[in-house]
Amino acid sequence: MSALTEITFVIPTFNRNDYLIKILDTLPTDANVIVSDNGGAVTKEIINFYNSFLFITPSKKLEMYENWNYCINHVKTKWFIIPSDDDLYYSNELYRIFDAITEFKNCGIIIFGHNVIDERDAIVSSWKPDSLIKFNVPLGFDIFKYGVEARLPSIVFNTELAKRHGLFKEEYGYTAADSLLIQKCLLTSDSAFIPHVISAYRVWPNNFTSKLISTQGWLERIDKWQNEIGLMASLKFKESRIK
Repeated sequence: MSALTEITFVIPTFNRNDYLIKILDTLPTDANVIVSDNGGAVTKEIINFYNSFLFITPSKKLEMYENWNYCINHVKTKWFIIPSDDDLYYSNELYRIFDAITEFKNCGIIIFGHNVIDERDAIVSSWKPDSLIKFNVPLGFDIFKYGVEARLPSIVFNTELAKRHGLFKEEYGYTAADSLLIQKCLLTSDSAFIPHVISAYRVWPNNFTSKLISTQGWLERIDKWQNEIGLMASLKFKESRIK
């Protein structure tokens, strides 16, 4: 079985067909790809053109994390990776994913680097791990103990492990659930950090999340996230007898 058949690209989308087409064009036609069409805006022309990919439509419009989880719950492979519909992959770097899930098959999470791009695809910043390193559980958490610098289109999750943690906590609404899941996986499994940029993560000026930063609801979710992961980290490091 090839590594390509062991991972699914999970793409939740909502009414952004132009950007959805751009990311689909960066993926191999023989890859496992699931598109969750939240709202039913994806056209028949798109579905027919990308006929090797699976398109699913929720029975009703879902909130963000609900749609993410709905899509992941259709995954049948050992691994998944979940970009947004407006992100991009660097096609000539994707082989690194397939190599990594073979080399680090016992890890629960594998983290690559990413570029940050604007609405016109221009690169505005970049992040990647400093070096290639594999951590035994729970030491990978130390890299992101104060916050998660990696972005989802460059993070490979072990499907079983992510589901065991409940995927993305829907009660968080619009922030922190992604960082929480990443940190939980780092605390409960071996992890690998690979210093190569494989994707582009898009940011928008005046986006929905930026308008909510420092609001009461946002601060409450940040406190909830930090309290939950802080308690879990304390217990895991104590169990491992690591300071």
